[in-house]
Order: sequence, then structure tokens, then C-alpha cells
Amino acid sequence: DAATDAVLLLRHLFGVRDAALTNAALGANAERNAAAISNYIPALGNALDVDGDGSVKSSTDGLLVLRYLLGLRGTALTNGAVANATTPTVIENSLLTLQP
Repeated sequence: DAATDAVLLLRHLFGVRDAALTNAALGANAERNAAAISNYIPALGNALDVDGDGSVKSSTDGLLVLRYLLGLRGTALTNGAVANATTPTVIENSLLTLQP
């Protein structure tokens, strides 16, 4: 969900922690609290490097997750967010690995 999962990921990538991380961003049936989310996101490791550039950044990987969860696909997903030659299909497949 873009309103919860993407917001939590972006906040975390921007360095937000503790109660500010989850403020108004937890779903009604959330299974994790701020501490658990702060541990869960880093545990995803390189899987969050969805553009494959070797690092996890809010301005690229976080933006791609947000756009994907908002329903954007193809070039609408990647336009202006991917600096390397990675195709939208590669990005979409990478994002699929993050889903339960």
C-alpha cells in the first residue's frame, strides 16, 4: 500500500525513526510497530536496491517503490528515477521480489 508501506520505507530511507516513522502511516491491521519496522527495513538489504545501482536511496529506490505501489508501470514507473540503463521490466521484476 502506497499510503503505508511506501511512506514507511521513504521515511526510513530519509532517516526518520521511532514514533515519527509510523505516525499516521500504519495500516489498521499492522503487524509491526516502529521498532519492528526499523529492524525489518534494513534486514531487506540489497533487495531494496530495485534499480540495481549498488545502493539504496530514497530518491531512486524509495521513489520507485512508491510509484509502483501507486500503480505506475513501464516508463511512467522509471521516468526520471533511474540513472542507469535498467529497463522498466527489470525494475518491475525487482519490485515483485519484495512482495510477500
